[in-house]
Amino acid sequence: MTDAQKVPWKRISIEAAAIVGSILLAFAIDAWWQERGEREDLHQYLSAFEQELIESRKDIELALELSTGVLKKTDEVFLVLSDSERNSLPSEFAETIGSIYKIHSPNLNTGAYEDMVSSGNMRLIGNRTLSDHIKQYMQSVSSVRSVNEVLWDTYYNLQVPYLKDHFVISDFGWESAEEIEDAAGLLTITPKGPYSIDLDAVKSQAYWNLLYSWKEAYSDQVRRLVVAREDCDAVLESLQPEIESLSH
Repeated sequence: MTDAQKVPWKRISIEAAAIVGSILLAFAIDAWWQERGEREDLHQYLSAFEQELIESRKDIELALELSTGVLKKTDEVFLVLSDSERNSLPSEFAETIGSIYKIHSPNLNTGAYEDMVSSGNMRLIGNRTLSDHIKQYMQSVSSVRSVNEVLWDTYYNLQVPYLKDHFVISDFGWESAEEIEDAAGLLTITPKGPYSIDLDAVKSQAYWNLLYSWKEAYSDQVRRLVVAREDCDAVLESLQPEIESLSH
C-alpha cells in the first residue's frame, strides 16, 4: 500500500472525538438549562404555595377563635337549660342562640398547590420530608372541609326544623345594620316578631340532645382545625429552606 493510500486514523479519531464531545457537551448544556428552568419553575410554585399557606394559617387561627367562641356560647345555653328552677329565659337568650348557629367556614385555599400538581412540578421536590408534610397537610384540609360540610348538614337537617317551630329566628340578631347600610339601601331590617320562644320546647330533652349534637359537630371542626394548624406549620418549617436552596 502506498503512502497516498494510508488511512489517517489519528486525524479521524481526533475529529470523531471532537464530534462526540460536541454532542455530549450540547446534551449537558441542554440538561443543565432544562434543570435550571425546572428549578426556577419550582421556586415560583413553592413561593406561591408558601404565601397561600401563610394566608390559610391566618384563616385557620380565625376559624379556631370563632369556633371556640361558639362552643363557649353553647355552654352558656346549656347552663340556662340545666337550671331546673328557671321559669323564664334571659333577655339576650335569642341573640345567644343566634350566635351559636353562625357557621364559620374556614377558607383554606389550595389553588397554588393544585397548580403545582397539574404542572408536574410536585415530582421535582426532592425533599422527602417536605413532600410528606405537604401530603399530610392536604389530607387535613380535606378533613376540615368534610367536617364543615357535616356541620352544615347538621344545621339544615336537624337544627333548622326544630328552630323554625319553637324559636323566633328573626330575633337571632343575624341582621347587621352596618351590613345593610353597605348594601346601598337594598336591604332592610326585619321588625321584631310578634311571637315568643316556646320555653317548654327549649327546656326539653329533645332540644338538649339537638344542642349536644351541635356542640359535638362544632367540637369536631375545632379538632380538625387544630391538626390542620399543626400540619400547616410543619410544611412552612420545611418549605422555607427548600425555597432558599432553589434561589441560589
